[in-house]
Amino acid sequence: TDPLRRASYGTRASTGDALQSSNRRSCMFTVVGVKARSSDKYFTRSSDLPMVDAYARISYHLDWIEESIWNVQPKETECGVDYKWDKLWHVAIFHRNITSNGFTFTCSGTLISAKHVVTTAGCVLNQTTGLPLPEDTFELKVGLERLSQPTAYAQTRYVSEVHVHPKSVAIGILVTSWPFRITQDVKPICLGLSKNSAIWNSDGEISGWETFETGSSQMIYVVAIVYQFLT
Repeated sequence: TDPLRRASYGTRASTGDALQSSNRRSCMFTVVGVKARSSDKYFTRSSDLPMVDAYARISYHLDWIEESIWNVQPKETECGVDYKWDKLWHVAIFHRNITSNGFTFTCSGTLISAKHVVTTAGCVLNQTTGLPLPEDTFELKVGLERLSQPTAYAQTRYVSEVHVHPKSVAIGILVTSWPFRITQDVKPICLGLSKNSAIWNSDGEISGWETFETGSSQMIYVVAIVYQFLT
């Protein structure tokens, strides 16, 4: 979805974003297409939000996530609830820079449990070989509103397992080597059932970090309408 988003909203490195329903009970979607109605301007939280048409598909693969990844481990009972600022479940995913051995912001994901981050397969695969990237490639951060300005409640974790859906579905899961602390400022998103049709054709938000030429960044929000996309 990155090329579609870049064409609609301008250049920014963001993928695997969450789409949040307007009733604030959030579900995880796979965004498969985005069409902006107003693409000549950048929008931030403090400005008027543009309306876009977002063609999205709710994750039909919860069985794979539950059985293969969680292994029927108990999960947090509270999810998708904001207390201080939006997107408590938003995860910045950094890749190790081979030259400097530092980490560079590459894509984003969504916290679905204290140890599990869902993102696109493209974020976790080697684009040349098609194989999962090594675990030590990744650095994960939550609690960020601006990438360059960590908050007091920001947390950093590293990855112990990389999973990619076996049936060519563009879903990847990163398992952290140590759980994130679930606090008032960091919470997982809710994973809803695909049969829940209440969210279709309703308002939602697409969120991500916008990076400027100066190197600074900030989280942005775009209002969207959610459509069911069947394959």
